[in-house]
Amino acid sequence: MSSFVVIGAGVNGLAASLELARNGHKVVIVESRSQVGGLSGRRTFGDGFEVAGVRHDTCEIRPALVDSLGLAAHGLTLKKEHVPVFASDDKDGFVLHRSPDAAKEEIGRRSAKDVAAYATFRTLMTNLRPVLAPLVERAPPPLLPSKFGEMIEMGMMGLKLRGLGQRDMTEIMRAAPMCVADWMREQFESEILSATLALPAVLGDFVGPWSPGTAAFLILREAMSVPGVNGGPAAVVDALVAALKAASVEIRTGAEVTKVRVEGGRVKGVSLANGEELDAEGIVATCSPKHVLTNLLPPLLLNTAELLAARTIRTRGTVAKVHLGLRQPAKWRARPNETFEQVRVGGAHLDDLERSFDAAKYRQLPASPTLDVACGGTSEKPTLSVMVAGVPFDLEKGWSDGAKTALLETVIGMLDESAPGLRGAVAAKEVISPKDLETEFGAYGGSIHQVERALDQMVLMRPARPFARFGTPVEGLFLGGSGCHPGPGVTLAAGVLAARAAMGK
Repeated sequence: MSSFVVIGAGVNGLAASLELARNGHKVVIVESRSQVGGLSGRRTFGDGFEVAGVRHDTCEIRPALVDSLGLAAHGLTLKKEHVPVFASDDKDGFVLHRSPDAAKEEIGRRSAKDVAAYATFRTLMTNLRPVLAPLVERAPPPLLPSKFGEMIEMGMMGLKLRGLGQRDMTEIMRAAPMCVADWMREQFESEILSATLALPAVLGDFVGPWSPGTAAFLILREAMSVPGVNGGPAAVVDALVAALKAASVEIRTGAEVTKVRVEGGRVKGVSLANGEELDAEGIVATCSPKHVLTNLLPPLLLNTAELLAARTIRTRGTVAKVHLGLRQPAKWRARPNETFEQVRVGGAHLDDLERSFDAAKYRQLPASPTLDVACGGTSEKPTLSVMVAGVPFDLEKGWSDGAKTALLETVIGMLDESAPGLRGAVAAKEVISPKDLETEFGAYGGSIHQVERALDQMVLMRPARPFARFGTPVEGLFLGGSGCHPGPGVTLAAGVLAARAAMGK
């Protein structure tokens, strides 16, 4: 039995630890914060209001990993169907269902042509799922396969892609490097349909809808999306913690790692801020890979090329978080008699998404950001969890209390226009700037993704070429956070795959 230290108790750290423990290894988790869960942990604010994490989306979770980790036995349940997204605009709003049949009426009110186009789009995404699943649910193949098994694996992936047929295969190869705005406009007449689909492809990254490569991230998300879990990200954390307790895994909070100890090119353990040293035969670091590689390793351990690659990993976040506790649930002006779990305010046009990015690009507060809103809480204490797009990490005049108040006022003003009376219903509020994300959660550059999604920082290149496939130049040190393959989101995959790499599987 080997001993491991896992750095970070976010979803990936917890998942990696559980995978190691279920395979008979001794594991200690060290977390610098006072609570587990990272961006997915339950968060309270005001007088008893609660949101299910800074993240609020679980549609990227991998059901196969939920099963393999045994999380259902600890209370985690999957939703049976996707919830619709309500996009508010200056008309009567737009409700986008995932099912083409359910979406037919709403889409048809905007464009008769788009009814068939949306059905075609959904068919393509369904057909892509078995092609992409092996890529995102396993360690990526090596850039230059040398073993026969690796060559076979890459050959099988190529055959699955070819199995799509010439039309679909050609379309995916053509679309992947495109900007998502162009790809959406090729297919759909309705701007609100295009913008509603496009937002997740750019949310949180230093890109807009006209940035090259963003279509690939829409394809990946839509092809692999599942309905998510009941209870949101916090429910995933709760189930993981319960499973870890059952497996007798030790979780230490308030335990900041200051150094990865290395002897003879191999890890020996970690040093903590309180002076304690923990020995380990292996380390899985699920915190920011940039932090691990540039701050925690001894000086001169990486060669010049490796150090340059680590230092130039891009982590420019563009999302702030606003939490609102309400005295009564929001009633949306366009649909006052309907309730929604997911709402979009602003960003009804692709140009709106680009303008949000312009604000981040020029280090200004956005005048009219796109808001991705999760409506939650309880009937007595309803909440709005708001992802605010287009907010720069390095705000030109710095993140003062005044800047946060100005951003909050913009967000509440936009919400009040879409849900009249909301301003007066606000009982509690919290603003988490991109700078706060770095300070409190260790999200370098304020990136909720740890590492920006970009074609040169994904799959075989994530987080950077010398550190792909979870390994590092240090024997026994592995990277396993959302800055690693297969990327961000509450997937469980990066942690589990890093644990398997650490075990030589």
